[in-house]
Amino acid sequence: MHITEFTRALANRLPGRQPDLATVPIATDPASDLIWDSGPLPYAAFETDNIQRSVLTHHWGLQLYVMPRPHRPGEYLALPMLPANTSHQHVTGLKAPRGIAVPADPVPAAALLHRRLLTDYRLSAPTPIRRSNPGHLQVHVTLDERRRPRIPLNVADMFAMTPALLRRSTRSGVLVGASCDQQTPER
Repeated sequence: MHITEFTRALANRLPGRQPDLATVPIATDPASDLIWDSGPLPYAAFETDNIQRSVLTHHWGLQLYVMPRPHRPGEYLALPMLPANTSHQHVTGLKAPRGIAVPADPVPAAALLHRRLLTDYRLSAPTPIRRSNPGHLQVHVTLDERRRPRIPLNVADMFAMTPALLRRSTRSGVLVGASCDQQTPER
């Protein structure tokens, strides 16, 4: 199964994740520098030109770097990337979620990702996001053409605010991930 087919099928089984439709050769990929902690598994792959990757992106700004596992044609590697708006300096001293090998079948691969990686990744991500934003959250409110308030947010702010928005979703509005706006409900 080609990497794009695999990541599309995997994204269908992992709620909130969208695959990157462009595949990029790993040897020339700047996104490989954003892998949080890959462990010893993929280093052999970074030396070759013919292996390609894809990225699964969650609307909270969490991404998985997906690539074929070197020397194992029936497996892929799923490697957690740094949360949006962070760098390696923000994760210094933190226990990183480790990348895992998954079978080329998307159904058991999604089950393994849920069981062995995604929970650790979600629990590890807020600390570097907080470290990358040393000040208070600055909010700019604008009005749209119908005089409804709009609050533009970047991905890291969305991730930090999502729990509060979910707790108060009936009072404060609904977060729309595609536009990165918080919209108040029609009254």
